[in-house]
Amino acid sequence: MEAAAIAEALRIVDAMLGVRLDEKSRAYTYEIANVKRWVADPDACDLCADNEDLGWIDDDGVFDGVFGDVDEPPAHPNCLCAVEYGEKRHRVYV
Repeated sequence: MEAAAIAEALRIVDAMLGVRLDEKSRAYTYEIANVKRWVADPDACDLCADNEDLGWIDDDGVFDGVFGDVDEPPAHPNCLCAVEYGEKRHRVYV
């Protein structure tokens, strides 16, 4: 097999695995961060829909509320939304 064909085959395999060629030779570890996201009620107002559109944010991040920033629902009186907590892994190269 030609060197160019081998290189192309490796590129295809790396693309399928989601690993770049330069990442395989470097040592790394994972850092875990706590995150949260707004889960809007099906009949949510525009404010709550905008909070949900933010997606996952840092656990210490804030959402918009009628009376200022809020860490979690309710964002306004009669708010039926919820917040979901999770973890996000970040690759850290050594």
